[in-house]
Formats: sequence, structure tokens, C-alpha cells
Amino acid sequence: MTTLNPAQITGNEEENERNKLNENCNKSSQSLKKISILISKEMHKAIKLHTIKSDISIKDYVTQLILAKFEEEGYNLEE
Repeated sequence: MTTLNPAQITGNEEENERNKLNENCNKSSQSLKKISILISKEMHKAIKLHTIKSDISIKDYVTQLILAKFEEEGYNLEE
């Protein structure tokens, strides 16, 4: 499977990624876990500006980064 940088996702690929994220979010709350991270103000500002330009939420952007890293390392999250 091809790993996409979230900044490169466009058109149908973006819609497919959003659908995948929505499917994951629609799972029962028992199967979902919340994570929190602390980042510098500068990093937060850079991410926020990028997500505004890309018309995507910060949550979706970070989730895409995590999924892309897992795919890069060969994890199969659909099992």
C-alpha cells in the first residue's frame, strides 16, 4: 500500500482518507482511546497554519500522520 504524506492527499485520496477516519471514529466508544500530547507553541502554530491551508482539522491531520507512520513501519491496523 502506498504511504501518503498528509500534505500530498488531494481529491479522491483525501475523501478516502476522511472516510477511513470517519469509520474509525464511528466505532463504539469502548474501542476508541484518547491520547494527549504536549508540543511547543511554535509547532502548534505551524500545524494550525498548515491545517487551515489544507482545510483539515488538527485532529485529522495528526491522525493521518500517525497512520502514515504505522503504514511506513509495516503495521496492519485493519486486523
